[in-house]
Formats: sequence, structure tokens, C-alpha cells
Amino acid sequence: MTNHGTESMFHNNDYQLPQLTLLDDIHTTDLTEACMLKGHYRRTGRYIGEVTTALFRGLAAGATLEFMHNCDGWSVPIECVRHGLAKTEADLADEGRAMSDVVERDKDESITVELERMAVAYADRFAERFAECELIGTELPIRCEFESEVFPTPISFASHVDLMFRDVSNVFGRGANALHVWDWKWREKAPTLDYLARNQQFAAYYYGVEDGVVRLVNDTWVSFGEHPVISWVHLGYLMPFGRKTTTKDDDGQVVTFLKGECRPERVIVRTPNFKPDAKPVFLRHLTDRAAMIALGIFPPNPDPIGCSLCESREECDRYDDTYSQEIGDDEEQ
Repeated sequence: MTNHGTESMFHNNDYQLPQLTLLDDIHTTDLTEACMLKGHYRRTGRYIGEVTTALFRGLAAGATLEFMHNCDGWSVPIECVRHGLAKTEADLADEGRAMSDVVERDKDESITVELERMAVAYADRFAERFAECELIGTELPIRCEFESEVFPTPISFASHVDLMFRDVSNVFGRGANALHVWDWKWREKAPTLDYLARNQQFAAYYYGVEDGVVRLVNDTWVSFGEHPVISWVHLGYLMPFGRKTTTKDDDGQVVTFLKGECRPERVIVRTPNFKPDAKPVFLRHLTDRAAMIALGIFPPNPDPIGCSLCESREECDRYDDTYSQEIGDDEEQ
């Protein structure tokens, strides 16, 4: 494990940083947003608020799987999708967030079809194993205070975990009674383990579950005092291969999969091997992010595609006077 030191770049005995003033807690997006300026705009309400296809599908997928786990909906995945869609639309309406024209057009057709395929595949793959696990809950709030040498008070981290369960019988192969946290993701590209090994959101869950508290469904805050197994669950890869593909199977053997065959589980449930003794390095990274926020340092990080999709693109500085008219609009297309 490479370690370039545990001291924050902002640590200086002659320089006193202010306490956090822009937010009370550090949240997931503060740790994962590649463009810190985008995160700043979101925190201060400077964004369009239009719900894109990717966002709507992700929210509906999460609501679908919550219903499946909490209401024993394993045998009725299509009904879980109906519930997930209805809940997502109701939640967005309560928040006053408008769906894009594309979402309005596709939510009852192509988006629903995608969700149904995902839900059926999730149930087919995992139902029997989850029957042997202890469900702790879904969308559970987590809070933890991390000590820092830079700030006079601990840095408060607040987030939610998508799914927490205990693998009583070791059906997922990480040890009997292992505590698991799954983060459901629906992205175009799957993450590499090199990326997950450096993912501050997952590291915050890993160290936060041990040191902090989690609120259960009965509103009780519980301290688990143990490191969980953290996994990125790539929902899009629950669908079969779309073409003939040669890759490693779950036993590490190079195999040729035919079109329509299921993908190996190793590419769906991606689990970095976090270590307890890496905590000082995580605290350094967390402190650096928190210090930048406290000082009002939000460097932009333009993305070749992301800028045209960003909900804060009209707020962001630019070096010309040509504005896209719609999200994703590009006159060259």
C-alpha cells in the first residue's frame, strides 16, 4: 500500500483555518465530485434541478430494490418496479423537481423496460442468497465524526447507505456473519478496482460504520463497531452480455461468453479490499477536502461531456459567450 504521508496539505502550526462555514456536514458528493465547483453550486442551490434520464433511472432503481428487500418482493420483481417508479415520481413532485422532456417521454416505456430487466435479473441472481442473510435495512442514515489536526472540532460526515445486511451463512464468500454495505450504481461504465481503492465515499462508509452510528428503521441510532465489506453493485451489468466476450469468470479463468449469457458476478459486485491501517491516509484526504470547502476553494474541473450535462452549467464561468440551449445540446452533433 502506497502511503505519501498522513499530514494534510493544509497543516501548518502558524496558519489557523476557519471552521467549516458553508455546510455543517461533509456529504458524499463533497468526497466524490470531480468538479468541486459543481458541488459548491449544488450546495448553494444554483442549479437547474431538471431530472435527467440517468438520474431518474438511478433513483427508480434504488426505490425498486428497496421495495424488493423490505417487502419480500423477490417473486414479483415487476411489481417492485411499479412501486419504485411511483415512489420516485412522488418524491420528485414533493421536492418540486421537474423531469426532463426525455424522461416524461420514456419513463413509461424504455426506462420501465430497463428497470424490469434489471429487477428480474437481480432477483434471479440474489434471491436465494439473501434469504440466508439478515437484512439490517435500506437507505440508512450514517453519521460519523472524524478527528482532524487542522480543525478545532471533528469533521462531521453524514450520508446514507443503500443496503446493509449481515451474511450469516457466508453465502457471499466474505466470511460468516460479515457485515456488508452495498451501494447500487447504474453507470454507463463500470469502475475499476484501482478507482474503488481510492474512492473516498466508500472509505467513509468503511471507517464510518466502525466509528460512527447508523440509524435503523425503528429510528434507533446503532454503533456497529466493525468494518463492513463495501461493494459497488453495477446494476447495468446484471443484464447478459450483448455480444460474444472473452473475459475471466468468477474462478479467474479466461472464458468466452456468448451473447445472452450472464456476466460473471465479479464484474457486478465489485469489492475493494480496504484495510483498517489506511485510515490515517483517508483522514488526510478528508481533511484536505474539508479545508478547501472551509476556505471557499472550489476549482472547476471541466469534462469533455459532463459540462454539457451539468445542471449548473449556466452558473459556471466560461471563456466565450456561446451557451447550450438544452442539457446535452451540442451544435456539432
